[in-house]
Amino acid sequence: MATKSQKDWVSPHKVSLLIFIKLIGSTDEEDEEDLECMKRCRYKLSLLLLELFETPDLELNELCKRLTAVDVGLKDLLLKSLQNCVKTGVSGLSEFFQSLEDLLTGQEPALHKKSLFGLFTRRMTLSFNKMTFGQASHFVDQMKVYMGTETFKHNADEEALDTSLDVSMQSTENEDEGKVINMSRNPVLHGPVTNRQAEFFLANQVSLIQTTEQEALSPPELQLRIADILTASPDIAETHYATFLNCLRAKEFKGALDSLYHYFDQQQWHRESAIKIASSSEGTEPERCHRFRYAALNLAALHCQFGHREEALAALKEAIQIAQETNDHGWLYRLEMDGSSQAKLLLDRFVARAAELKIPYLTSLGMLNHCQYDAMAGVPPPKVLQNLTQINIINSQKALGDLNSAAHVQQAAIWQIYGKNCIASIFTQFALHQNASASSDLMTSVSRGAAGIQSAEATCLSLCSLAEQHADRGMFQEASDILSFCRTKFPEHSRLSQLWMTTGAIIDHNKALLQGNMERAKACVEQLAALDEPEAEYRSALNLLHLGDYTTVFPRLEKLLESSRDKVFLNDEKKSAAEYKARILLALTQLFLLLSDPVSALPHALDCLTTSCSHFMDNSAALASLYIAQIQLSLGLPEKAVALIKRTMVQILSHGSLYVQCCARFLLVKCQLTASSQNQDKSRRETDLRSALPTLERIVKGFRKLGAADKTRDVLYFQARIYDELGFTIERNACAAECCEIIQRQPAYSARSSLFVL
Repeated sequence: MATKSQKDWVSPHKVSLLIFIKLIGSTDEEDEEDLECMKRCRYKLSLLLLELFETPDLELNELCKRLTAVDVGLKDLLLKSLQNCVKTGVSGLSEFFQSLEDLLTGQEPALHKKSLFGLFTRRMTLSFNKMTFGQASHFVDQMKVYMGTETFKHNADEEALDTSLDVSMQSTENEDEGKVINMSRNPVLHGPVTNRQAEFFLANQVSLIQTTEQEALSPPELQLRIADILTASPDIAETHYATFLNCLRAKEFKGALDSLYHYFDQQQWHRESAIKIASSSEGTEPERCHRFRYAALNLAALHCQFGHREEALAALKEAIQIAQETNDHGWLYRLEMDGSSQAKLLLDRFVARAAELKIPYLTSLGMLNHCQYDAMAGVPPPKVLQNLTQINIINSQKALGDLNSAAHVQQAAIWQIYGKNCIASIFTQFALHQNASASSDLMTSVSRGAAGIQSAEATCLSLCSLAEQHADRGMFQEASDILSFCRTKFPEHSRLSQLWMTTGAIIDHNKALLQGNMERAKACVEQLAALDEPEAEYRSALNLLHLGDYTTVFPRLEKLLESSRDKVFLNDEKKSAAEYKARILLALTQLFLLLSDPVSALPHALDCLTTSCSHFMDNSAALASLYIAQIQLSLGLPEKAVALIKRTMVQILSHGSLYVQCCARFLLVKCQLTASSQNQDKSRRETDLRSALPTLERIVKGFRKLGAADKTRDVLYFQARIYDELGFTIERNACAAECCEIIQRQPAYSARSSLFVL
């Protein structure tokens, strides 16, 4: 175990800090310029010293960079003071530490003994006084090595720096400030470190992993640092927990499990923790019981992370049993939500109990999960939205920043389930704006650390949603740029990388189907198989549908439909079973339409409409209505189809994607012209044909933006027929020529056109 002397050793870096403590506390500087410098930056320097107390020892050049960011005169002041200390060897250091003791004595001492600066000074002074003469001589040699390189560079470049200072001051400050910020966020250990410095490093890395992972060290590099800490201080239990989190990042189950066992084993049987040392033997048993139940809870989370459902539930039930025996209600937020009939009852009891115990965080978290369950289970939207409003009130009153950000993302997801994509976009931008405000440079380091909780999963989900919205509008390059930003912010080894990878694969698959690139579509499905298995199976069926393999696709869709019945969640609570079922029913409807069997397609379309209406999914209901209208057109009922489409157009034009809008407009034009063809009035017919041309031009423009060659070809062919009926030969030939050009470069396996829903 580490001893107290090991924690409080004197190092050259700490001597540098003591120099500034002396300068801050003393008022009799001989150099008036140094006195003015200290008056000018006393406040900022004090804050920097408080931060440096907790950080690992820095090299002198790194310390000088941080001092320069505060004031350019501090570097020269430090180097001059260090030279004075070591100029006369041990006697100079002894005089320096004696002057520090003088600051703590007297009727009105310059440093109070119980202040942070005073405590630090006393510890370092006592540690120096315990040194033998040989140790002090060796320490002087260490001081010379510590300041040798920087002092030589300072003396050699002093004149050049003086002449160029006015020119390069601003750029130097900006560069140094950037390096200082990066260094404070990601401190690196150099040489021997104390337990407290190691603890600060580990706490900083764990915080970065959980909030802004791109700023943390990479898994291999962090593991090397942790190994060094374990070698120097094997009693720090937190190193095992940091290893556990690092293994989770790398998806290494064996290492994560071993590290978790090591952590709780050391926490359980070594009563001295690296961060908190028990002051007495009283309360040892409750503390050990507390560690046992949180060990089981972390074990459950580990198994859940790797999809080991049975093992996770067993560990979770053990944690709940131990917690109930000791009247600990922290277990409340780890409830089983498998879509069973008991899920709603458990959530109701959870929220009521958390509110009764006046635990606002768990109350808000429980209501948030309740809203998610209600939205996917088909609870009326007014009740869900009312609960979301109450959540926002609790989060604002109790300053729950992380849950406030999560609530915005949850609201966006719920509005998207309800088919209101424009409203979902607003809440997505709320979350992004809140996270951007939280990471403002004007915030202090403490508030930035508290707000950093908001900027991980919520930011990634919001960016992925924003990318999907851009792709739906045909802005594929912008969507790719957003995902590229996600890739830099959440690297591939990040625990959140699966989110943007899944979104990117879905967008690429949609684009590949639109443009008829089936090889790319197959590759996207293979990529999705490792990320989201239900989505990959559905999109694999879509590929077969586009390729015309109807014999294979029908049993596959039936199997997927059966797997989604009587469920609320799919894919570990990440997907709505009702929404998934509606998409499968639309694919089955499409299948029978391609087989020219509208009668068999109608039951699936009506089933989709019923499911969508019962779960208030307006977007899916609108798509089902379009399919029903297409069936009516196939059965010779164009007037009824026109009436149905017009009732649906408000939802589609307000919240539908560009592709669905173009398909709906095209279907409406076909139904209207089919209905008018039954009218014997030629002048009315000509008027209808002319009025359809601007709409068709707009549809062609939309399909071209999406790169949907098949649909562009169909609209051009329809335009050519209209121009031919109107007698516009030149326009007809132009449309026909472009249509033939598309056919020539069209893939041979492209299915015939219909209303494909992606």
